[in-house]
Amino acid sequence: MRSFGSRLHACFLFDRYRQWKLSGYHKPESRFGSYNDSAWQRRVRGMGMSGAERALRIFLSISAVVLLAALPAVVMPIAWMASVHDLLGIGEFPDQPIVSYLARSASALYASFGCFYLFLLTDLRRYLPLLRFMACLKFVLASAIFCIDLGTGMPIWWTLAEGPLMWTWAGTLAWLAYRAERDARANSTRGSGEPNRNIEIKQV
Repeated sequence: MRSFGSRLHACFLFDRYRQWKLSGYHKPESRFGSYNDSAWQRRVRGMGMSGAERALRIFLSISAVVLLAALPAVVMPIAWMASVHDLLGIGEFPDQPIVSYLARSASALYASFGCFYLFLLTDLRRYLPLLRFMACLKFVLASAIFCIDLGTGMPIWWTLAEGPLMWTWAGTLAWLAYRAERDARANSTRGSGEPNRNIEIKQV
């Protein structure tokens, strides 16, 4: 009886093992979803990341940190703003509510763009077209800012720093996004001959 029970138990375990193998759950793509699933794509893309994509990721990370540095200015005391204003040598700081509102809202806007860039890093290849559009938009904005600086009589060092710096940023973003998208297409073309590996999630 004991031998018969052991054989029955072994048959049961073998049947469960066979079902587990047939289900495909032992494969990584089955645990994390299909190959089209965004989480699995990020894992695969991270292993095949091109040099341009790494550079773009570093560039966006640095940009996000710089923009998030504006967050403390949202709650900065007026006296501190006036001190920075005097230190830059751009005249006396106007003690008006609209000035405080514009300074704080602009700082919050910059910080929100920093958070936006960090979000784009979660699936960089997916948002490459958006990054190219942002580069074009930033180039137009830099041109408008440059004209505003000239028209409002800002110091020459300010005018030559703000607009051209934004142009450089936009050009770098556009170039890196173009290179990253080109490399992604090349990798996709090289892998087009492989069989379709889309595997749907299976439950045991």
